[in-house]
Amino acid sequence: MENAEIDIHSLKVINDVVPELQTKHISLYKNEHIFLVGEESNDIFHYIKDGSSYILLFKHDYEDYKTSDDESVKIKKIESIDNANTMVILLDNGDLKSFVLPDLIYVDGSDVKNVDDFEYIGNNRVLIIKNGELKMYEIVNSKIIEQKWLTLKDIHEMSISTKIDKNKYGILLVDDKKKLKYLTVVIGKDNKFELKDVNTNKRDGNIKVYNIASALLYVIVVDNGQSSWIYFIAHGEMEVKKELEFSHEFMTLNVIDLNAFIEFKDYRIKLNLLTFKWEELQSLPNNFLSFDNKLVLSWKDVEELDKEGKYLQDFENRYKKVNIYENILLNQLAKDVQIEHEKLLLVNNLSIETNQAIIDESMQLLIPERTSSLIKNFDIESIQLCDLVYNLLRNAPKNVIINLEMQYVCYYKLLLITFHNESINNDIVESWVDMAIKDKIDLKVLFYLLGFEVFGDIWIYNGLINIVDKLKLLKLESKIDNRIQLLKDLIVLLTNDDTKSKIYDFYHVKKTINFEFVKAISKINDFNEVLELMNYVDHESFADELIKAYESINSEYILYALYKYKHNYRSCSLLLKDNEQFEDFEHELVDNLEEIKDDEEFISCFVVLCNNLTHLDSKLLKKATQLIAKEDKYAKLIIPKINNDLIKNELIAKLENLNNCDDELLDIILDFYSNKINKYFLNDPVVFAKYSKALQRYKEDNDIEGKSTLRDYLSDVIKSDNLGKSLINEVLSKLSHNLLVFENKLNERFQDHMYIKLLFGFDGGIDYNLEMNDFIMLTKEIHHDNDLLIRVLDNYKENELVFMKLLNKFILEATQSVEIFEIIPNNMKVKLMKGILLNTIVQMENKTDSLKTRIKLLSGL
Repeated sequence: MENAEIDIHSLKVINDVVPELQTKHISLYKNEHIFLVGEESNDIFHYIKDGSSYILLFKHDYEDYKTSDDESVKIKKIESIDNANTMVILLDNGDLKSFVLPDLIYVDGSDVKNVDDFEYIGNNRVLIIKNGELKMYEIVNSKIIEQKWLTLKDIHEMSISTKIDKNKYGILLVDDKKKLKYLTVVIGKDNKFELKDVNTNKRDGNIKVYNIASALLYVIVVDNGQSSWIYFIAHGEMEVKKELEFSHEFMTLNVIDLNAFIEFKDYRIKLNLLTFKWEELQSLPNNFLSFDNKLVLSWKDVEELDKEGKYLQDFENRYKKVNIYENILLNQLAKDVQIEHEKLLLVNNLSIETNQAIIDESMQLLIPERTSSLIKNFDIESIQLCDLVYNLLRNAPKNVIINLEMQYVCYYKLLLITFHNESINNDIVESWVDMAIKDKIDLKVLFYLLGFEVFGDIWIYNGLINIVDKLKLLKLESKIDNRIQLLKDLIVLLTNDDTKSKIYDFYHVKKTINFEFVKAISKINDFNEVLELMNYVDHESFADELIKAYESINSEYILYALYKYKHNYRSCSLLLKDNEQFEDFEHELVDNLEEIKDDEEFISCFVVLCNNLTHLDSKLLKKATQLIAKEDKYAKLIIPKINNDLIKNELIAKLENLNNCDDELLDIILDFYSNKINKYFLNDPVVFAKYSKALQRYKEDNDIEGKSTLRDYLSDVIKSDNLGKSLINEVLSKLSHNLLVFENKLNERFQDHMYIKLLFGFDGGIDYNLEMNDFIMLTKEIHHDNDLLIRVLDNYKENELVFMKLLNKFILEATQSVEIFEIIPNNMKVKLMKGILLNTIVQMENKTDSLKTRIKLLSGL
């Protein structure tokens, strides 16, 4: 068990209470006047505000307003009604009296008799229980005037009223049958009320009701002399929120801050009104008195009353915002101004309200603990406590400090869930964003904790600095499941236009997220993936800054996406080319083809793509073809540099005029057509077989006189080969002005297949004519050069029939040379040769070498 010592702040507002006065009642009027009533007499001591303290002004003798000579009659209840400038006093004999304030002048003829209790609810209206009836009265010119629109019978007890809304009030009632009722009263043009039953477990015993405004609770105590039941009902609710049972007789209940100190017979507890957890105490605090209206103290008042300055120092240490992030862009003057602003925010708006005092030789105001400061631990249970505290603050009358406390609680809760969650995921992010929208939480605090590079300054409550610093050391970023996804979720959450206007320092929040997101995806080495992810980035706001930042570190993948957004196709193309992303490079070039005005720039890109891709987009080929057709110089700039034969061939096929080709280009073109010829006539097995058979048939035909030339023969063969004929016509058409060079290329390329030359109309040459037995062409060759005869005859000396036919055909030429005898085969019969021999001898008779001829002849016989 613990004793009743509690940590409280109190400020002395009356230094010397009248020594003989044992204060029983306190009333406050307009924060300027305090009225004290003692235990023994009904005299009223009137204190007035002097600076921040109060001094005795006057003693009002009971004799001035008493209506009975019975000295035992005492003041039962006292209340000052500020708006009506009236004090209402209830004597324990049932007389209800009114007085004009501040001079406490008795209003004669205004008394109400037989009053059991009264409660001021607002708007100068007073509810009075009289002879078991509840009626509404109005204070008019300090007189208590009955209203006829509300009368409830059989009412035994009522609570202090709660203001629900403007001109709307709620009161908890107990009827004679000990049933709970909830009365709602609306005061205005059309006065009205509503009565509802409140459901509780039926218990026999005496009932007491309490309105704990600070906890937004009604407390109902039922006591039967042996046991006690305590019910807690939230304001505005018709159901019991919590029920506690104690096996002790109930005595008293007092509330300090959000703790209820409850005394039973031989038993005492302190009950937390938020968590409903309680602990036993050895003793209870005493000398506490509550009064009717709340006394309000400003910063200046507290400063004057609290000489040690402890309260204000504690308050400032908890609620003053300080900068936790050294932003190099924030100059010292701006920082100093902000520090001063944060201090003035507290000084100008602090308002301490209390209606509790400690009375002994002096009167000390009990300074309630700030609601938000009730959260002291960092365990997981504190998350629920944050919700409870926030709910209290949300329902309190709003002012700057209350809003500040709500924000403080939000930060506390967010720090708790960020720490206690196993991972930092979308749920955590949504919690931060929701509170940023609702309570102006600075999202940059989360970014700071997660190790982001934060833009803008970060100001947070000094009371949370220690927590933030410790969390920062824990490297919470390691709890992020998926950094990129988390940032994407953040960006999406903040894209709503309505959201933008509600987020504190939205520009720097957005900038921090965007830069961090780009930083995260900069580790991805894929242009298309990065480009797709960069769609989440606010390029309009940050593209230029991002380009500057990432150009300095040469981050190609990020820069590509940024250049893409800026429509800087040249930079995009250069990055893709340098990183050998040729397919993407091609797409980039195609997409921006109309933007390229420099033909040589296009050619440079086109050549790179040709040499690194198998196939090219038709738009690029079309433009290249147009350039080649436009000027010969472009063909020279493009075709020689292309290594891709497929594309090179396609371009060459598009060339219309080859008259002015230089040697390098012409050689490429000749290679192109040579390859094309080779592919068709030699590489195609069907075509190759067809011509091979035809050539074989021709070669085996030894009809010297009836056989056509091989060229004519092939012309007949190709008539049935439309593709071959088309190819020949195409080539001859293209190379009509370069036939000599083309013929040389064919000689070089098709030495083993010289019939190709003949297909194109060229002469196969003496060797090929001999090989293929093209007798007509051989005859022409011999007529042109008689010296070829010996070579021709020598070629056929193994074929006696062909040899003799040729010898006979060229007898005249043969007899002109003695060399004829050198090539005649030794095994050839003389009778076949006699005519030729005789003619040769006659021709040689007069020549010096006739003897040699004869010897040769004789040796061959």
